[in-house]
Amino acid sequence: MTMFLPESISTSQGDSDLRSLSSCEMETFKNLCNHLNLSQSSKKVQIVYRGEKKENLRTKLKEQYGTQKFFEYLFDIGEKAKYFWSQTRTSLENLNYLKSIEDTDNETFKFIFNEFNSILVRGNSNIYENRAKRLYEFKETQPDFISFFSDGRNLKKFLKKTNGVDNKIQLRDYYLYLLHTFNLDKISFFVSTSSKRKVAKCFAPSKKGIIFYYFLPEPIYRYGVSSSSLQVGQSLCTSQGLPIYTQNFYPEQCEVAVKGALFPHFILGLFDLDNNSFVVNPHVFKQEDQHVPLIPQQGFFIDQENFDNTIKETGYSGSVKRAGITGAYSDDFHR
Repeated sequence: MTMFLPESISTSQGDSDLRSLSSCEMETFKNLCNHLNLSQSSKKVQIVYRGEKKENLRTKLKEQYGTQKFFEYLFDIGEKAKYFWSQTRTSLENLNYLKSIEDTDNETFKFIFNEFNSILVRGNSNIYENRAKRLYEFKETQPDFISFFSDGRNLKKFLKKTNGVDNKIQLRDYYLYLLHTFNLDKISFFVSTSSKRKVAKCFAPSKKGIIFYYFLPEPIYRYGVSSSSLQVGQSLCTSQGLPIYTQNFYPEQCEVAVKGALFPHFILGLFDLDNNSFVVNPHVFKQEDQHVPLIPQQGFFIDQENFDNTIKETGYSGSVKRAGITGAYSDDFHR
């Protein structure tokens, strides 16, 4: 895969809202793409894409698309999972499951079991009706998984076996990924992306949408869940005699569920479908020479000294951080 570069390419860095890249900046950006080795054989990073409506971003950032403030927020804060704009401190106090991005309590695994049981057996609400064909196909290919979660008596067994797993976070995310691909809209720690640009485009209206270009360091399982990383979760399940699945409900979408957020440090830029132009993350041009070799694994260096104050000006109610050394996630809510 070669990096898609449109005829019109710009950045939000400068006095105006958007401006064309200088020849020097264009060379810098092209060199960065080469450094990331954006090809099919690359083992450094994987490029993923997210289609989004401009109106949704306006709601999250509380700024109209295209203004300098909009791009400032977007490239300093990134795109957070639904959890961080649909939940608040008060709403989390009323939950007894998924109370944080690292929650692996029994109540959370009970929630997971009950959601699968609801989908597979009770056919609860419109979720079943709108996705009946996909659910039927899934049942045909995953009989053991279906059999386990269809029997409510297996709840105690599920909780007992999950308690015996060392890495409960990865196990939890393995199961939550499947619920996420079925469009679980109660709570989600994931941001949906795809390894296929054409799939992302389907989720972005042609005249009112954008496509994020995001890069993920390898191995992917440290940053989210995808079809290519399922074997990690499967190994955990197999070791404890827990049910596994081998594909999600929409395998053709090639979904990569990025955990927590599209962090600004890994956003290459966004493609504006309205005017067929690409807006480069302005932080690309602020990197010190000594940091450039570290970008594939650590992303861009961004001064986020004012992050806590900035995010309070947006529609997000919380934020998420990822520790670079341990890979652990943490969250915080300011309202």
